[in-house]
Amino acid sequence: MHEVSDASGLALLRDVLLWRHRQIWLWVAAALVLATAWLALQPYRYTARAALLLDTRRIPATFDVNADTPVDMAVVESQFETLRSDKIAIDVLTKLELWKHAELTRPFNSLLDVFALVGDKQTPAAAKEAVLNNFNKAKSIKRTGRSFLAEISFSLRDPVLAANVANAIAAAYIDDLFQAKAANAQRAGDWMLDRLKNLREQANGAEQAVEDFKARDVGGLTREASGENVAASISHSRVMLKALEAHAQTYKTVYETFLGRTAQLLQQQTFPLTDARVVAEATPPLKPSSPKSVLVLALAGLFGGSIGFVIALGREQLGDWVRTPELLESRGIRTLGSVPLLPGRNLLAGRSVTRPALLIDGGDALRNVKLALDERAGSNNISVGIVSIRSGEGRSTIAYNLATLLAEGAPALLMDCDLHQPELSRKLDRRGRKAKADAAAAPLPDRIVRDSFGFEFLPAPATSSAAHPSQVLTSAHFRELISEARNSYRYCVADLPSLRHVDARAAASMFDVFLLVVEFGAVTTVDIDRALLLSRSVADRLIGAVINKAAVRK
Repeated sequence: MHEVSDASGLALLRDVLLWRHRQIWLWVAAALVLATAWLALQPYRYTARAALLLDTRRIPATFDVNADTPVDMAVVESQFETLRSDKIAIDVLTKLELWKHAELTRPFNSLLDVFALVGDKQTPAAAKEAVLNNFNKAKSIKRTGRSFLAEISFSLRDPVLAANVANAIAAAYIDDLFQAKAANAQRAGDWMLDRLKNLREQANGAEQAVEDFKARDVGGLTREASGENVAASISHSRVMLKALEAHAQTYKTVYETFLGRTAQLLQQQTFPLTDARVVAEATPPLKPSSPKSVLVLALAGLFGGSIGFVIALGREQLGDWVRTPELLESRGIRTLGSVPLLPGRNLLAGRSVTRPALLIDGGDALRNVKLALDERAGSNNISVGIVSIRSGEGRSTIAYNLATLLAEGAPALLMDCDLHQPELSRKLDRRGRKAKADAAAAPLPDRIVRDSFGFEFLPAPATSSAAHPSQVLTSAHFRELISEARNSYRYCVADLPSLRHVDARAAASMFDVFLLVVEFGAVTTVDIDRALLLSRSVADRLIGAVINKAAVRK
């Protein structure tokens, strides 16, 4: 069961692509036209790109801001966010004076931006925020692989300005790094100066303690010179003095060390360093980056083809489109053959009298029609009405070629009874306007036009603007013409209107049999059933059908 389902599904897809390809290509063409119109309305934008190597070092916690530190990935991500920050954008907008640039204040990316201007009054703060948002939309910061390179892209209609903005973003980032490191060094310097002041006070206090101890100790020894414990006091004083001197020396050493570090840091504040640098400056691009015309057209063609395929698939599934004799025969309609669609096929090319291409293919379908007519008529004359479900199915072409074939063996008359679209009369009746008017009320022989292919032609009867075609076809005068024609010609072939018109149904009683012309893949079995149900007199005398404009599988 699955194999049968798969086979039927593949057959359906094949039929859609084979028989509905024109419809699919029509949707493709429509989508391409719309895409081309959209591209014509879009302004060209140019994208300039600069490459920047980020500073990957963490700012050290020690006093040496230039000390070598390992790469920290969190710091790398922070630097990318810094590069994307509004602070950098605001610095660039201010430096290049872009706050009032027309493209950033009103980007006009689509027609919606034009409609947004109506009644739009922004406050200065809102206008500034809108410019910043448009700036960020035009900016793109991307990391190159797993490296520390940042690709800075900026898109504008002006390629020179786009390059200047991309370079300004890189410069603003480096300046921000310098300012950050200088600020850190300044804060560290201020702290060290405060600390140095405290150390200096502590060192001075320690030295003063040594001097005070010496003065106090000498006076004490003079008063106790005659005492017994002089030697012990001297020894104790020496120990205390050494301790005070060592303490004072320690504070002095710490102070001198801090003094040297402070001098070094103050010097580094004047020359802060960073690893960030511009690897490649942006240059004005030569080609626009958007809109991407090839990509847009390719996507539009794919979208249009998809829509066309879905619609074609839906139409194919919703109706039994007549392409094979089996569908007609399932409705009890005898199929007399198929007439292939040949290149350059036409009723008559202008005023040319070249034999139509239909009979070149062997004419099996039309010869089957002749055999069916002969079987039905026997030795009597016969009239056949050529009908179709709708206009444009090639009914007049079939009538013309059938008359050509029938005239090879017996007198044949071709009658144009389609008063809505009298194509045969336009092509075959080459008489002047006065001659046509004189023949309108003349008897049948005087109204006949002789064709070079052997048959005779009766043009469509003239009608007044007030008369409906059905009234003309059912008038007593027209009935007399048809009766006289049936008595005078072995074959009378009438090109009737489509069954959608009431004319064909009104004139059905005047013809012996009918031939249904069905255009290949243009009507469904439901259309045929409905038309024949409304035209019972046609359905009862239908000798068969011909499938016209049949596509040939290659």
